[in-house]
Amino acid sequence: SFTVTVNDAVLPVISVQPATKFFCAGSAGVFSVTATSNNGPLAYQWQEWNGAAWANISGATTNSYSVPNVSFADNTRSFRVVLTGLCSQVISQFATLYVNPLPTVSLVTSVPPSLIPGQTLTITVNASPAGGTYAWFKNGQLTSHTGATWTGLTVDDIGTYKVTYTDPNGCSSTTTDVVISGQASDNLWV
Repeated sequence: SFTVTVNDAVLPVISVQPATKFFCAGSAGVFSVTATSNNGPLAYQWQEWNGAAWANISGATTNSYSVPNVSFADNTRSFRVVLTGLCSQVISQFATLYVNPLPTVSLVTSVPPSLIPGQTLTITVNASPAGGTYAWFKNGQLTSHTGATWTGLTVDDIGTYKVTYTDPNGCSSTTTDVVISGQASDNLWV
């Protein structure tokens, strides 16, 4: 008798493991793996931990897996991928999906936004959690204004304003519109 040892020259090798990630509610949660098998065959099968065992995900057979439109129901779901080469399988590390809530954001005006000449208006952003960035839009166009308040607005600034707020987690929400308009008056301004 004798022993025959076969070295699998196309053993799958993972160079980038799936990584645990935080995603914003409503976005797509994407996990990926980078692997090679010395130019041999390489098949992918993503699995999810169901609380008792790893279960294959139907149709998840590429190098990436996407959870569309993540919600808090998806928080702490875990995934891994089984890589099959010519004669062997390699299992990746598992990665966990965490869901961050979207920030709450609204605009408040200092006076009703229907102005007459001589009146000034301030628009203030109320956002939670604090510490994010502000992108102001006027009539659908991004402006250079980036602060939490916009002061000194007059009838010369008539238009539709909104803000997209991005919190420190990278999650974004957009306010409803504030429309600054000119108020009808019997007076004449020159």
